[in-house]
Amino acid sequence: MLSDNIKAIKKQKGLTNKDLAEISGVPLNTLSKILCGMTTNPTINTLTALADALDCKIWEFFEPDENDDVYCSADERELISDYRKMVPEARIILKKNIKDFIQIQNMLQDKDTNAHPVRMACYTVPFFSEANFNEDHYEMIAVNHYDIPVGTNFIIKLGDDAMSALYPRDTMLYIHQCPKLNNGEVGLFAYNGDALLRTYEETDGKITLTSPNPDTEPIEIESPEHFHIVGRVIS
Repeated sequence: MLSDNIKAIKKQKGLTNKDLAEISGVPLNTLSKILCGMTTNPTINTLTALADALDCKIWEFFEPDENDDVYCSADERELISDYRKMVPEARIILKKNIKDFIQIQNMLQDKDTNAHPVRMACYTVPFFSEANFNEDHYEMIAVNHYDIPVGTNFIIKLGDDAMSALYPRDTMLYIHQCPKLNNGEVGLFAYNGDALLRTYEETDGKITLTSPNPDTEPIEIESPEHFHIVGRVIS
């Protein structure tokens, strides 16, 4: 509303009605009628004088309320201005991208709304052994089902710093049980009764378990009969 916008700008400038009348040259009586809403269509000369006195643009007097459907913020007006400068082909691409983004946003909101926990087994590494891996030496924890990668069989919690360059202590990792790994993949291994999280490396049939931590010694598998791959880290 015209009167409300002028009063808001006047207040921001710290001016009284008398101050504004004196600076603008608009008679105080005329100004009072505008500010109280009695005059809703002042002359362009009056509006220009008030805008100059308030150091603003005339259109700012007619800004709609931000809750109004037709309200546009400065950022929105800038976007509209840029859109009008675009060729038709670019406008089509932009509109499609905006629709795609809104769809993704809605999916994420639905994910948060519909999320529900599931319970999964969580083992602590390296404090469980190959022997008790298949027994009931684990903790059941609640996990958001949307956060569980496809193929997850169980979860491990890191109890040491052997892989801290990649995964700090207490990190939860999802494991997919599998009998083979590719070079460079991080996996869970059972060796000599211990469970270890390391990077898998195999050269000429010789297996080495490594860590990105310079102070963690590589482990060369010297007794293959006491070694097996438990699974792959999938997150």
